Amino acid sequence: MRLSTGVKTLWSEMFPFEFKQLLAECPVVYLPLGLCEPHGQVSAFGLDTIKAEWLCQNAASSVGGIVAPSMGYHIHETGNHARWLEDTVGGLVRKILI
Repeated sequence: MRLSTGVKTLWSEMFPFEFKQLLAECPVVYLPLGLCEPHGQVSAFGLDTIKAEWLCQNAASSVGGIVAPSMGYHIHETGNHARWLEDTVGGLVRKILI
């Protein structure tokens, strides 16, 4: 969900002249980072990234700055969902590659 302030905050939507102007006005760039991992059956895989995007967009709309494109990452080789992930996603990748 994006806040509507009339001012662009998303780097990916800006033209070069808009980026330069906003950066000169407020030299801050927010980088949303979040895991893309299982959260059981109750939440989307990208929940952490969705929350990071919302927080960064809210901050940029409130105090200024530019929100860089999100950077999701995945480190989930251990823990409660590791076996499920291997069985579900690992099996799918093997099927695609074969």
